[in-house]
Amino acid sequence: MADLLQQKQRRIGQLVVLLAMLTACERTVDLDLPAGSPQLVVEGYIEPGLPPVVLLTESQAVFAPFDAAALAAAQVHGARITVSTAGDTSVTLREIVGDSLPLAVRQALAQQAGLTLDPVTGWFPVPLSFYSALPGAGQSMLVGRGGRTYALRVEARGQVLTAVTSVPTPVPLDSLFFREPADPTLRDSLTQLFYRFRDPDTVGNATRYFTSVNGGPFFPPRLASVFTDEFVNGRTVDFALDRGRPRFDPATGARATLFRKGDTVTVRWCMIDQPHYRFWLSYENALNTNGSPLASPATLSTNIRGGLGIWGGYGSTYKTAIAPR
Repeated sequence: MADLLQQKQRRIGQLVVLLAMLTACERTVDLDLPAGSPQLVVEGYIEPGLPPVVLLTESQAVFAPFDAAALAAAQVHGARITVSTAGDTSVTLREIVGDSLPLAVRQALAQQAGLTLDPVTGWFPVPLSFYSALPGAGQSMLVGRGGRTYALRVEARGQVLTAVTSVPTPVPLDSLFFREPADPTLRDSLTQLFYRFRDPDTVGNATRYFTSVNGGPFFPPRLASVFTDEFVNGRTVDFALDRGRPRFDPATGARATLFRKGDTVTVRWCMIDQPHYRFWLSYENALNTNGSPLASPATLSTNIRGGLGIWGGYGSTYKTAIAPR
């Protein structure tokens, strides 16, 4: 998540560069943008039946490259992180080296981080550590439960960060189905996924989704992974779902959003609270303007007091469909 602040900083930097090009004419202009102080960035989640997971990093300089290796280098180690519930149950999370965990646990953590495990070794593409409440070494176990609220407290580098999230009660999809892509040149081998969902008759419901193909890991789409019922409250809606991609996958265009005929597709459909929804909406809006020097600097929403990022609850259900050949 260290790329969150970077998205905002790049908007400013690109605009400065464009203005310099338009006004410099025959002058050579050297820009020396201040790096700014690094900020702590939280990416943490909790959902029913699973322990909380937190990846703690720091923000990066304006023009610093950001990839999986940079993510690993930006990690913050040795933090004290606790998660507590309204019933005063409090658990201190333990820092765990990702590759030391069982494969099933690594797969779950990779899903949360948006990374792909090595297909041969099952290891992370870079060394990563997570904070979690897995059993062992005398540690108490804590798993999420639908309808509950969870408070997060992070103490690191002399700073204290806090956040609160809820785990909404899961509401499943009605069905999944497929239709031909709008582009006729793609119809021989590709297909578009759609969902049908009956929205509960309460204002303020929000969702985020992930897809898995042929039993592979779950990933969110690059854009439009979140929805709200502002205009469809209490109604039944049909809408397209794009294929999810790993965090650093460069694939773009229509082919990157479609599925192949014959694919077995599973959708992880997650109810989320409004602060969680606003974070991902602002993050994806920032990605959508990436590369445009005239785009307005993005303001990323966050529910982290004292830092950046997200502490979010997921009320998850799963549904599977096979794309007709």
